[in-house]
Amino acid sequence: MWIRMPEQRQGRERIIPDVSRSYHFGIVGLNMNGYFDEAYFQKQKFNTVPSVQFRNVDSLKTDAYEVEIHRLLSEAKVLDHSKDPCEDSFLPDTEAHTYVAFI
Repeated sequence: MWIRMPEQRQGRERIIPDVSRSYHFGIVGLNMNGYFDEAYFQKQKFNTVPSVQFRNVDSLKTDAYEVEIHRLLSEAKVLDHSKDPCEDSFLPDTEAHTYVAFI
């Protein structure tokens, strides 16, 4: 989150990988405990390849990214908000579609 702050970005683009290239290893700390470690870090995938070659990086820059986000949102199916969003049945069991939930 630190890198997203304007003071660090200084007008530059930033790319945040889906697969983390760093490893979190502390269960106890000021803002960490066993619950948060389990909820956020134990299920996270980590890259184990030391030399990663990025491809199609231009598609991740702001203008192209915004076009893709707008495309995904225009094609998305709105979830049934009459259901309880805390129930497992709120999210369809499919990866074939993009869904939108309004908060």
